[in-house]
Amino acid sequence: MSTMTHIASMQYFIQATLLISSIGFYIEALAIAQQRLGANHPNTITIRKNLEDLQRNRHP
Repeated sequence: MSTMTHIASMQYFIQATLLISSIGFYIEALAIAQQRLGANHPNTITIRKNLEDLQRNRHP
């Protein structure tokens, strides 16, 4: 494996790891927002939409 291929593989791994972590944080935030603000609160809806966008575009 060339150095450039290795670097590209590591960058992909790092991006994928950050994306998975971000999805986890959004899931937690959504649960908290739903509990404290309600499912139809504007902030809860924004968090839900952001989570859906992350999940839809999960391939870095």
